[in-house]
Amino acid sequence: MATITITKSDAYSIASLMHLTDKDTDPLSAVVLRTFRNNTTAMATNRYTLGKIRVDSTGEDSAKDYGLTVAACKFIMANTKPKRGEYGDPVTIELDTDQNKVTISAGGVTYSDTYPAKLMELDKLDNLVEEWQPLEAAIPVRLSTKLLEQLTKLCDGFVKSDSWILEIGANTYNANKPGPVRATITERFTVLIQPRLDR
Repeated sequence: MATITITKSDAYSIASLMHLTDKDTDPLSAVVLRTFRNNTTAMATNRYTLGKIRVDSTGEDSAKDYGLTVAACKFIMANTKPKRGEYGDPVTIELDTDQNKVTISAGGVTYSDTYPAKLMELDKLDNLVEEWQPLEAAIPVRLSTKLLEQLTKLCDGFVKSDSWILEIGANTYNANKPGPVRATITERFTVLIQPRLDR
């Protein structure tokens, strides 16, 4: 058992990653988190888009990675909306990684949920973000409106900013094709998107 505390604005941003999950596939149906040394890293992917946010937290380290289902994320978002610009008390997450259970306290309300036993491998996903390299030559790409809508929903969750920086990445397997597009709000919130060629 571990108890982790996160500010409401950061919890809201983490919960917004639910827009990048794949509800039909268990390993991808939850936002995956890891808490270590007062930092919580959260990631979600639907195979084509990958989001990562790192926030400050207090409390114990998580014994292993844990998850927030879409239902848990909706609970957090519903109970962490700012009132007159104030977020109030932080969000508390109690973990039982042996039972795959989280108990979330936010806005004076408590919610318990069980996340999938099989989660994404955070280290492998994190390597994709950390090893991203920019593309040297300009290649036009196409991003669907659905992906742009997802970015807007994530941006709404990240209350401190209202715009993204988009950069085309290099493809380590084929230099003639673009790699993932990196979208960043801050150095702490990154999304990788697999684009289509626009030619």
